[in-house]
Amino acid sequence: MQQVYQATTKTVGAASNGTYVANTLTESSSTTGGYIYAPNYRTARSLQINIGVQREIWKGGILSADYLRNIGTHFMQSVDENHVGDVRYLNMDAANAAIAATLSEFDADSIDGAIANGATIADFAGNGLDSGNALFGGFPASLYGLTPATGAAFPGKNPLFGQMAIVYPMGRSVYNGLQMSLRQDTRIPVEWIKGSNFEVSYTYSRFLSSAGSNQAQSADQNFTPGSWDNNNPLGYMGPGGLDRRQQFSYGGNFTWAGGINTSFVGHYYTPLSTTLYLDSGGNTTGEIFQSDITGDGTVEDILPGLKPGAFMRAVNPRNLARTIDTYNATAAGRLTPAGNALIANGLFTSSQLLQLGAVTRTIAPPVQNNVGNGNLKTFDFTLGRPVRIPKLGESFSLAPTISFFNIFNMSNYGELTGNLNAVPQSSSANGTDNSIADGDQYNRNSLRAGNGSGVYGQGTSRVIEYGLKINF
Repeated sequence: MQQVYQATTKTVGAASNGTYVANTLTESSSTTGGYIYAPNYRTARSLQINIGVQREIWKGGILSADYLRNIGTHFMQSVDENHVGDVRYLNMDAANAAIAATLSEFDADSIDGAIANGATIADFAGNGLDSGNALFGGFPASLYGLTPATGAAFPGKNPLFGQMAIVYPMGRSVYNGLQMSLRQDTRIPVEWIKGSNFEVSYTYSRFLSSAGSNQAQSADQNFTPGSWDNNNPLGYMGPGGLDRRQQFSYGGNFTWAGGINTSFVGHYYTPLSTTLYLDSGGNTTGEIFQSDITGDGTVEDILPGLKPGAFMRAVNPRNLARTIDTYNATAAGRLTPAGNALIANGLFTSSQLLQLGAVTRTIAPPVQNNVGNGNLKTFDFTLGRPVRIPKLGESFSLAPTISFFNIFNMSNYGELTGNLNAVPQSSSANGTDNSIADGDQYNRNSLRAGNGSGVYGQGTSRVIEYGLKINF
């Protein structure tokens, strides 16, 4: 095999690695799909503190109560160290070139003239007055045959490079939980019940994390999340993607006369959280002037004044309209740091940017009867009876079973997204109602958990499973 590989390689000839960082001059999940590990890499760790009590409150009944605190540190979190789009690195040559190209396009000799002829911030941005992320997808301008003077006006720290996502062992999370359980293992004094055990548990908890990405509402800190703010990676701590405030579970096993076994388990979990952020509607052209609140180059920032994971925590369906009204009254129609950078360098006036639409957008109010993320409700049941076959030995038996997952077919729904835009969008926090009608574009039924390509998923529609276990 080695000889064949070597011979084939010689026949094909030398080839360039298209994703090698020295060739691409960029490395990130959105460009090459990779990361660069920081020199100070260290393995993630966690410190866990647990204190609790356990007591038998009646014969066979054990009650436990525990307080648990877990602090996770050093999980991998990425930062764009080239700070593409950061307002601190405005390239005046590229900015002036973009302005000149736009004036020529609109047959104007001044910005006011271009505005009078219908120009918008998107036109200036499309000609280069934008972030390298929007213009070149995070790649350097040189890959498109451009120089820094003709590339993006906000190219980053080094305009010869694109995004450089460095993975640092900096992530931090904190879990606090009160966990209680009652376990019972006993023989019920009923002739046709030969044995039983069951358990009830309840957890009240809070899980905060610095992991952040508006592209993944349930950002898992174990899969190299990004940062909400490249200039302050740990500045946004909020409910993580796996945070559930309350979890109630119960289950048991019964052995009946005749060797029949039954078991059940049920869950009731309160909703997951969602991060509310300023949505671009899929068009990121000029977005640094509309949703980059922090000025670090990342767009679609968290709604001002809120933390990650605010929806279904501080904000809920009842007060979402008031939250949006407050934002529209105090933060919409305002200049972002990118716009202020243009003003500070004498390129535009605030009035011109306002006319061009280079300000934070107004958010649409929630649709009527808007909903939030749903609770998780499920009840599973299994029935079986072991059958011994003495001819094959005392220890040989067959155990056929039939299991019903979500036996009552309770409806469970996927998370809403937190993208807030001037137009309500289906499946978003302000664009989903409680209807299940197929003709309603905002109906919640589209989010109902389904089996998808698999055969089982927690909370999906009822699933029946047949099983056969051979014991020997």
